[in-house]
Amino acid sequence: MYTGEQRTRAVAIKELHRSDKESSEESFEKFDEFKREVFIMSCLKHECLVQLYGITTNPLQMILEYVPKGNLYHLLHSDRDISIEYTLKICRDVAMGMQYLHHAMTPPVVHRDLRSPNVFIANFSKRPHTISAKVADFGMSRYSSSSSFSSPPPPPPYYYYYYYYYYYYYYYYY
Repeated sequence: MYTGEQRTRAVAIKELHRSDKESSEESFEKFDEFKREVFIMSCLKHECLVQLYGITTNPLQMILEYVPKGNLYHLLHSDRDISIEYTLKICRDVAMGMQYLHHAMTPPVVHRDLRSPNVFIANFSKRPHTISAKVADFGMSRYSSSSSFSSPPPPPPYYYYYYYYYYYYYYYYY
């Protein structure tokens, strides 16, 4: 990974490295993973996922959104104190990104490599509506053929409580 500048914004550059020591099969697997990542990321447009801005062919590189604060792995292993509010914001952002992949995409996308080095920290703001984390690295991702992902998630449990409360109130008092 490199950092660069595209017009007026900072970008991250991910390059496909090939070595002379690799077999042709290993080289083909790396290229296939790179191609899959570009193909999947070109369809993703969500604030909790790292965006793909473009690619170059010589050398083979992806131009990605630059996330300035590093990844979650380095944050967790640093001496920095992380509040519970910030931890919950990170969890919420990762969950929103996964919900987008599983329920808004057709066909659904399964990340298959969700771990702390693949979650990038966008900012350390304590404001409740700012994005804190972005999911990246879609090289292992696959489109799901299962229909279990494509059905919408069930409503939260409190939905039923309010439904029955209003039904009871309306039925008995009107």
